[in-house]
Amino acid sequence: MRLLFLALLFVNAYAIDLTKIPKLSDLINPFQQFKLRDILSSITELETPDVAAVTAKSRSSLVAAMTFWEKNTCVTFRKRTDEEVYLLMSGAEEGCWSTVGRDEEQKAQILNIGVGCEMFGITSHELAHALGLFHEQSRYDRNNYVQIVKSRIAQKNFYDFAVVGMKNMDTYGQKYDIGSVMHYRPTEFSIDGGNTIIAKDINMQNTMGQFRGPSFLDVAKINRHYDCAVNCKNKIKCPPGYGGKDCTGIEASNPAKCNGVLVAGETQRKFTINMKPKNVVNGVRKCNYHIQAPPGKRIVVIVDSVIGNCVQGCYEEGVELKMYDDKTVTGARFCCKLQKPQTLISQGNTVPVMLVAGKAQSFVQLRYSTVDHPQNRSPKDGNATSTSVNPLLLEKYLDDFIDSEAIRREFLIQSDNVDREDFETLVRREFMDENSIEI
Repeated sequence: MRLLFLALLFVNAYAIDLTKIPKLSDLINPFQQFKLRDILSSITELETPDVAAVTAKSRSSLVAAMTFWEKNTCVTFRKRTDEEVYLLMSGAEEGCWSTVGRDEEQKAQILNIGVGCEMFGITSHELAHALGLFHEQSRYDRNNYVQIVKSRIAQKNFYDFAVVGMKNMDTYGQKYDIGSVMHYRPTEFSIDGGNTIIAKDINMQNTMGQFRGPSFLDVAKINRHYDCAVNCKNKIKCPPGYGGKDCTGIEASNPAKCNGVLVAGETQRKFTINMKPKNVVNGVRKCNYHIQAPPGKRIVVIVDSVIGNCVQGCYEEGVELKMYDDKTVTGARFCCKLQKPQTLISQGNTVPVMLVAGKAQSFVQLRYSTVDHPQNRSPKDGNATSTSVNPLLLEKYLDDFIDSEAIRREFLIQSDNVDREDFETLVRREFMDENSIEI
């Protein structure tokens, strides 16, 4: 079990505007940092954060973030006593930032959660930096998966998009994950509001920049780094969408009945999931289905309509489809109004479909069928799940065109009385209980 010593001090709270999320600008010099694997021996005695000028919401979010990392890894936080090197959690300055790994020269190693940084996705992001994770788009293989649009970035911010070389970063063999909580948003540091980062598989664009919390692969890297399989007997964690003792089943849903297998065949079938808005819910609501095709077949999924909360990263109400063979990687997400149906092709014969909602409405209408398509490309090849590689597929499967806004009236439900901020509260509640660390 790895211990992180924490020293916390809270003072006056400040007003918060969650609609104005600061840029995730971290104090990182990618050319003068420890290798991730080299931090192991020293970080075991990293002392607890000392928190100054942190708001009540920041405190709640930090508790949820530390509890998350404790529950999903073998890392343990505890309050600082007299340790010389420790993590100072502060809200005294602007922005959200942290150093990467242990830095003995600082002594009090600052993790800043400024006004607007109170979301669980941000606090868990900054704690991951302190534990040793770099930004995902800083990976040395990032150009295989995303394109950086330098024309939309001020020269002074080029540094924020620097690549960390293999000598300073260990990915532990984990795939690049656009849905990592460590990934920048598509418009990060944009001078004109346009995208500064574009996914080479365009179906993954809406997955980028999510604040729901650490992804499966974020957790996997921390567990690998701290040898958690050896040091602790953690409960097996399945990739989202999967469940059961060996992770070959379907993840349990909430409500439980919103779960099952959809068998794909040559005949196109339509499927609709509609989670209505509710003022009282028991945690984050999730519907989990697997579309399955016979061995050797692939699946065409046409997303006709979506109702969700349209935010970068689609981390609140919306749908996710895992089209890659590697189900540990975050899937393609949709949460905004579609201008036209979106067509995706799977790499294998199983597609997990996950619809998520807080108190607001979440809706998806899609069609699915099998297709003979031997080509199996990697995300780095660009548009790996798009039908643009074969125009004949578009002709075959899109001739029955459906207007993306032609949603039956009974499905379109007003959600005006639902507080959007409630989703954040529900996410934090998943990781906080009577055993959560006190700070």
